[in-house]
This record gives sequence, structure tokens and C-alpha cells, in this order.
Amino acid sequence: MAEHLAHLAPPRVNEVVSSCVESLGVDLDAVELRGGGPKRVLRVVIDHEAGVSLEVITEVSRELSAELDRSAVMGGTGYTLEVTSRGLSRPLTLPRHWQRNVGRMVVATFADGRRERGRLASATDDTATLDDGTEWALADLTTAVIEPELNKQKER
Repeated sequence: MAEHLAHLAPPRVNEVVSSCVESLGVDLDAVELRGGGPKRVLRVVIDHEAGVSLEVITEVSRELSAELDRSAVMGGTGYTLEVTSRGLSRPLTLPRHWQRNVGRMVVATFADGRRERGRLASATDDTATLDDGTEWALADLTTAVIEPELNKQKER
């Protein structure tokens, strides 16, 4: 499954963002550039195996802003930098997305159009196994997202 981004940033911007984010030990999920002129928004979506705290977002924002200014890849026109975590609404597109969401409810749409839902028990680079033993081949899925559970109590 390949993640589809409607507003991909230019390659040089991606290179600078990727290098900076990865040097901070954080995974880069997406770089999107929207708008034009001084109303451009550079949105950087990050992830980390331990989750993304406000402190991590602040550090990435500060370091990335400085690096973008040094490199001048955004040109002389103003822009707004947004650094955010993946959140629950972003599709699961990489094996690490699946592995980091073990224990959560997943809704998946298959290439044949059927939709299935279940609690993720484990995941490998190629498959997702649900707590009922059902196994999904990731290559057979067109989309998959986490289903928010508002009343689920945290396990201790």
C-alpha cells in the first residue's frame, strides 16, 4: 500500500526535511506543501515508536525551522511550518504503522472492496494478525485506519 499525498513538496524540500527530522531520531511520515505565495503551509508529519510528545514536536519545529532557513529551499516567500504527529485518522501504510498500533481496533478495506474490522494483535512487515487469529496480508489492503475507541480503558 502506498500512501497518497495530494500536495507533495518539491524533492529538495523533502531532502532537507528528511535529513533534519531523521537526525533527531524521529520518523518522517509525510511532507506536504499547500497554498501559494506567502500563504504556503509546509506540513511535516512525524512519528516515533514511543509516541510523539509536545516536547518532540517543539524540538523538531525549532530545529527544522532553523535548517529550512539555512538552506533557503523554501525561497524568499514566507510560509507557515506545521509539525504534527500522525494522529489516528492517517492511513496505516507502512509496517511500522501497524506494529506501533498493536492492541487497537483497525478497519481495513481490501482490494476486492470488502471491509473488515478487528483488534490488531501483532504485525510483521507483510501481515497483520487480529486477536481472533485472522491474518490479513498487507498487500491485499487498499486502505486501513485506526478506529478510535472513546470508552476503552488504558491497560496498566
